Amino acid sequence: MKIEKPSAWQHSESGFDSVAQTRLFYRIWQPKVARPDGVKRALVFLHRGHEHSERIQPLVEQFGYEKDWAFAWDARGHGHSPGERGDAPSFAILVQDFNAFILHIQQQHGVLPENMLIVANSVGAVIAATWLHDYAIRVRGVIMAAAAFDINLYVPLAKPTLRLATTFKPDLFVTSYIRSSMLTHSPEQARSYDQDRLITKSISARVLLDLADTAKRIVQDAAAIDTPVLMLVA
Repeated sequence: MKIEKPSAWQHSESGFDSVAQTRLFYRIWQPKVARPDGVKRALVFLHRGHEHSERIQPLVEQFGYEKDWAFAWDARGHGHSPGERGDAPSFAILVQDFNAFILHIQQQHGVLPENMLIVANSVGAVIAATWLHDYAIRVRGVIMAAAAFDINLYVPLAKPTLRLATTFKPDLFVTSYIRSSMLTHSPEQARSYDQDRLITKSISARVLLDLADTAKRIVQDAAAIDTPVLMLVA
């Protein structure tokens, strides 16, 4: 008989106020046992495009920092946060949202930025990198997994075509070609992804192009970022 290990965290859900009078959803994992030195440290997770914070739960357990806090948001237009699914006024707004999230964690939960480790996947990693570059707030470090610094649409001239199309149809959406089998070798995890009703399959073409332009800008000026970064690239 398998015996489940009790969780080391008290899990809760809350919200924070961001730009444009928008309240975004986030999850909190508060350690049941505090660090002996009394310092509050935290992992702050940014999910990949299309996803949401509930899928972060296994990562918190696997990282295993049982005396440290963890936080994960639902980005605007994702999960339980408001907005049209897969959309935002701009990519810059997503970066502003993240800055508001960091300030909220500091003010509401007492974790200083220098004691935060950012863990970001795909589009979330570009948000984190842009935030590091543009806001220059000192954090402990950043782990970027499969950062979406280059958007491959697999169709010749796709980006120029999308730019032209959005001039006629600003609310154009693009359906993701990503399948669960491209994300994991685990049949169980693939089924979980396919059955998750909160996962958004489409993204605003405007935001996608804005993401591509921002990623190019950040890569070209990457030397301006002096925060410790671990990049995980397949």
